[in-house]
Amino acid sequence: MLDLVTGGLFGGIIGGLFRLAPELLKFFNGIADRKHEATMLKLHMDYTVKKVEVESQMVLDSGGLEALRTAIEAQGKKTGVRWVDALSASVRPIITYWYVGLYSLIKIAVIFTAVAAGLAASGGETVWNQLVTVSTFIRDVWTVADMGLLSGIINFWFLDRVIRKNEGRI
Repeated sequence: MLDLVTGGLFGGIIGGLFRLAPELLKFFNGIADRKHEATMLKLHMDYTVKKVEVESQMVLDSGGLEALRTAIEAQGKKTGVRWVDALSASVRPIITYWYVGLYSLIKIAVIFTAVAAGLAASGGETVWNQLVTVSTFIRDVWTVADMGLLSGIINFWFLDRVIRKNEGRI
């Protein structure tokens, strides 16, 4: 009789556990699903916020570019007064010539100062050694920043001309 009661009780418990197991799996699976959905929602919200930031920055950038374009077009319009138009047209070239000339003078002064200091300190060096030192120094005086500045000036004048020509303004 004891076997009957314990066997039935034991069988009931085992049967109950097997019936409860799928429900427990569903419960834990639901937790994992909700956690995954929350993560996906957060990622989607982050993406949406970033997208709105990028789009608003694009709008600001395009607005700024349009304002710059309008300002440049306004600068290029003729007033009808010949000397005013000539003076207005000469401002950018004169500033460019002045800047390039001043920049060149500074570089030349640096080179001459270094050459004078090197020749004074050289004592018994040969002319060839002095020339090699000077040429190395001249090469070192022209830096990446100098090349960038020169490229900017060339791009400003020549690319601007190409753009204006393509737009039919020349």
